[in-house]
Amino acid sequence: AQLSFANLHGRYRWRPQGLLSPGFLVGVSFMMADNEVTDNTITEGFDLGPALQLRLGAGTHLLAEWLFRYTSLKLKEAPADGVSSAGSQVEYVWSNGLRLGVDFAF
Repeated sequence: AQLSFANLHGRYRWRPQGLLSPGFLVGVSFMMADNEVTDNTITEGFDLGPALQLRLGAGTHLLAEWLFRYTSLKLKEAPADGVSSAGSQVEYVWSNGLRLGVDFAF
């Protein structure tokens, strides 16, 4: 299986120069999958959720984001005879996760 991800996110922060900056994240994400289950699909999702930034030093920040993702998911249906293709079905799912990171400015 091969997976590739592409994400584009934007953050709005209150008090961006403060020691602790709460904010909000919004973005889009794409996942390209190539395996037997997904049958070469591209799924897209929309991310949103709260974000928190802690300033560690000049140009260095610790980030914590709680993402809520709404994603399309293409499911390949199993053929009844085991040989022919039965097609696929698209479903939409909610998921969430916590992301931690460090931001460096040059």
